[in-house]
Amino acid sequence: MNQSVASHSPRFDRCQGQRQPTAAVFLLAIASLLTFETAPAPAQQADAETRKRFERFDRDSDGKLTRQEVPRAAVFSRLDRNDDGVITIEEVAGVVERADQRADQRGVPTSAARPQSYSYGEHRLQQLDVYGPGSSAEPSAARRPVMVYVHGGGWRRGDKAAVGRKPSYFLDQDWIFVSINYRLIPEGAHPTNVQDVARALAWVHDHAERLGGDPDRVFLMGHSAGAHLASLVATDERHLRAAGKSLAMLQGVIALDTNAYDVTKVAAVGGLYHQVFGDDSAGQRDASPAFHVAAGKGIPPFLVCYSRGIGPCPDPRRAHFARSFADALSAADVPVQVMDASDRSHGEINVRFGAADDSKVTGRATEFLQRQLSRLDDNETSNSTLPAADPGSAATQP
Repeated sequence: MNQSVASHSPRFDRCQGQRQPTAAVFLLAIASLLTFETAPAPAQQADAETRKRFERFDRDSDGKLTRQEVPRAAVFSRLDRNDDGVITIEEVAGVVERADQRADQRGVPTSAARPQSYSYGEHRLQQLDVYGPGSSAEPSAARRPVMVYVHGGGWRRGDKAAVGRKPSYFLDQDWIFVSINYRLIPEGAHPTNVQDVARALAWVHDHAERLGGDPDRVFLMGHSAGAHLASLVATDERHLRAAGKSLAMLQGVIALDTNAYDVTKVAAVGGLYHQVFGDDSAGQRDASPAFHVAAGKGIPPFLVCYSRGIGPCPDPRRAHFARSFADALSAADVPVQVMDASDRSHGEINVRFGAADDSKVTGRATEFLQRQLSRLDDNETSNSTLPAADPGSAATQP
């Protein structure tokens, strides 16, 4: 196809020649997501992709869609959440975000063990769920690796129960799985949210043995906003230090799709990130994992995964932000791998994690974790075979 024709056709865009659904198909897809919704949610901040598509319908640019602009009656009535005769961008954005949250919670295997809940602080959201053998009066003889998961939700919503297949996947691998809550915006604005993550990690480290886990094999994983917080607590050592720990307690991090490695860049375009992180450039830098990467800090190995984004076509910014962050880690001599999962959406990369047929992301994560466990085992073996120091050597003399 002629490139100039393709670039001006409403059916083609950055998918490099792939046919893209028309705006009508987009709204139909959004409407279909409503089958998972039971009640209206508060107005949401639309991302750039959703706003761009919304504006294709908004012919008079008044920020509202009328029945004339969306002639399909069934679609209109399902998107008009407050039944006021018009569709706003907030209503459409709310459907997108709620659908992602519901997607997180679908597909939980019935065999998943019921978690035990614990408090790591006094606030109602300073709670965590532990999937595993549970606590006992004495430390367990079995010391399993521990995965701590940080949920997404745009820093404003979400819950530790939104774990999908992850508990069953990790329990089948003989791990302990922990899912944490943290304070949400506005109360949990930066740095409160990442401080909560650090406090939760410290609690897990202190109680790992009684839960059947190994405090020397604690790993961290997060999706979306949770991937940002996981990356931040693993690069900015101040938060774990304030909780009485160090970066050394983390043996690996899986960042499951976020754009917020450099908040200064994403906040500059407005939308969600500007709403969450504000105008203060110093605050944006402080909330950016990329600005805390440096050699010699003990930053743990990373697996950085990215999806195509929310829309049907890959958003090139996601790959750029993920690879830029990975490049910064690599330049600081931090082991890092990048997983291109642009065959799936932002929600799907999370929903499919742990599925038996997900050889791409789950398979790569399995390899990454096994590599880190082997490294730890090798270090332990090496340390156990070192010759004992000579009591009479100079190094031991007073």
